[in-house]
Amino acid sequence: MPSLEVPSERLPAHIWKVASVAILGSLLAQIDSTVVNVSLSSLTVSLHSTLQTMQWVTSGYLLALALLRCL
Repeated sequence: MPSLEVPSERLPAHIWKVASVAILGSLLAQIDSTVVNVSLSSLTVSLHSTLQTMQWVTSGYLLALALLRCL
């Protein structure tokens, strides 16, 4: 009689964990940059700064964030 066993095509649990962490990290990075972009106008007023200066601050923030993620 032939075997009726179906091969398991499920992914191991550790792959699901890694994928979940990667997706969650990506989502949180998007939320973080959204919060920073929303706060730019109030930061400009609070710091008595120009829009060009705040653009440099934002660029520096994103570069620092990218550098820390590479470490």
